[in-house]
Amino acid sequence: MTLLELLVAMALSSLIMLMVGSTIATSVRASGSNAVDRQQGRREDRGRALLSAQMSWIELSPDSREPRMFAGQAAALEFGTLISARRPHERSAVRARYAAMANPAGEGLSIVYYEWPAAPTPERNSAADLDRAIDALRARVEARAEQAAAEAPPSVTHTLVDRCEWVQFAYLYIGAAGERIWDLEWRDSRTMPRAVRISWATLEGVEGEWIVPVVATF
Repeated sequence: MTLLELLVAMALSSLIMLMVGSTIATSVRASGSNAVDRQQGRREDRGRALLSAQMSWIELSPDSREPRMFAGQAAALEFGTLISARRPHERSAVRARYAAMANPAGEGLSIVYYEWPAAPTPERNSAADLDRAIDALRARVEARAEQAAAEAPPSVTHTLVDRCEWVQFAYLYIGAAGERIWDLEWRDSRTMPRAVRISWATLEGVEGEWIVPVVATF
């Protein structure tokens, strides 16, 4: 009887240790998953706050209300703004780009932010005849500068959302009858949409969305 009782006690002890070990492993995995979720949530919050600030400080062309740069597509958004991710509390012209990029490891898509220093904006000359002559030269210089900037590596790169199954950019405008319409492409370079929407779904099935108004609408 003593040996049988010892065997039963050992079996019960092994079962209890197995249950305790399983509980600890589950808690560790849950803690790690929650930490990853919190980190991802902070990145998403920072990304939305940056986009909202930049949309409030769109860079305009000299002596006009037209944007210097605003190009919207279904998988990317690029525009000129006076808010830099590097120094958001200062006003410095940059070229910002939000894009859906494939992950190198093949795990879905990521929403990535890129930033380049903007090409300097030429000042207007008061003499109309000289201004016309200089405009053509400035246009050629700016075209070359923009081409060089496009080929240069970005000064800032941030991954805002990763492991996405799909990502979509859309642009809000008001139709002829006053209806609100979301388009997947923004073609009018002289104006801007009323709002920008970036939506996505992760590989785990979690959906997210940013809808940011464009303050300087024309």
